Amino acid sequence: MAKLKLLIGLWGRTVLCQVLEQDESLRETPERPYDVADFAVISASSPMLDECSLFIQGAVRKYDNRRFCYKCDNKKGAEQLIVKIKTAVAAINAEPSDTDVTEHTIALEIIE
Repeated sequence: MAKLKLLIGLWGRTVLCQVLEQDESLRETPERPYDVADFAVISASSPMLDECSLFIQGAVRKYDNRRFCYKCDNKKGAEQLIVKIKTAVAAINAEPSDTDVTEHTIALEIIE
């Protein structure tokens, strides 16, 4: 079972996202962000995106299903941002499961 599953898309130079599923162990842990190749995944108040951070579901639950986006300077920058997001989500999902310490979820669970 994946800890984080996103819906992600590209529209011109804009990256569109929505958190579809998120393990509660990832919620409200801003002091311990996941850093993967200069890209951070952080639980804050609500889901957001910028060029170096993905803010996932956090303290304000009414925003959990919020769609969010980030407009890059160009399409290549947007494609590179998607690669960073995919790499970070794959790293989070590769961690051992809380319920079964022998299981590792290595499949990237992003829907495009």
